[in-house]
Amino acid sequence: MSLEARRRERGISQRELALAAGLTRQAIGAIESGRAQPSIAVAFSLARVLDTTVEELFASAREQAEAGEEPRDDPGATPSRFAAARVGERIVTRALAGELLATEPAQDEGPGVESTIFVAGCDTGVGLLAGHLNLAARGYRAIWFSATNRTALADLRTGRAHVAAIHGTDEELRRVLAARGTARHRAIAFAAQDEGWLIGRGNPRGFRDAAQVLRASVTIANRPRGSAARALLDAQLRAARREPETVPGYARELDGQLDAGRAVSAGFADAAIGLRSVARLFDLQFLPLRAERVVLVVPETHLAHPGVAALLETLRGEAFRRDLGALGAYDVGSTGEVVRPS
Repeated sequence: MSLEARRRERGISQRELALAAGLTRQAIGAIESGRAQPSIAVAFSLARVLDTTVEELFASAREQAEAGEEPRDDPGATPSRFAAARVGERIVTRALAGELLATEPAQDEGPGVESTIFVAGCDTGVGLLAGHLNLAARGYRAIWFSATNRTALADLRTGRAHVAAIHGTDEELRRVLAARGTARHRAIAFAAQDEGWLIGRGNPRGFRDAAQVLRASVTIANRPRGSAARALLDAQLRAARREPETVPGYARELDGQLDAGRAVSAGFADAAIGLRSVARLFDLQFLPLRAERVVLVVPETHLAHPGVAALLETLRGEAFRRDLGALGAYDVGSTGEVVRPS
């Protein structure tokens, strides 16, 4: 059952649903029409309000995409808006589009620029963290911007974000955290999870292990340079002795983890390198390649920001750890601990 059908079944208007879920009516319209993909946090919020599960609520949208149907247009949906926050001494304005539209309250509602936190990173669990802070009605809100590791760290360096969420192996993270320019940053453990191959639901190609994927003729969904997924894909290609230009789809880059998961789910690609959490979200087959950790990197100058402090307190809270662990893709044993490079 679609979001719109469930909402109508319960006799709830778009405005009423938006108010109950902490969104805008335009955001609800954008999700129902297929113009916006909800973050994990927003999906959980809508499912709770409508007394159903995320899988049940968004299954028909996924089936529509697989059938190649065009999303229905909603003339009331706003394609793009902006959010502003104070990052250090500057007021920073960033555009909201696509899935981010569904995380942004109306401009005349909720916290303003002094109480808004920008978080950059590609792990979808960061959306859940932002949602927990936003739904707690503590006077602060976090907005998650999907970004590769490289872009997220660049956003910290250039003052476009308060927090960067990056992921990689312990060795990769040690190199990043020990690098020049990050010495005055604090790293906090978010969670551990696996990265590997995302394969179509039901494993239609019959892959028995990860090594088989690049030995077959597959179309992949690729990620940009600077992402952990791209680095891992290139390492897999070298190990398989395959030239990138021989792999269909290699030249086309998709911005986020969710984009890669959608491409595989809808059948536009046979496989993509991605996180286990994305496989669970889109009900995809997952063939693990390596264990990784996700950490939040925060400049020490931002630790005194009350909103950042509230975000980290939410991260360490039992409610968030329980919900993140319930996704079935994360190990939350060290969540909230300070990570020290060695």
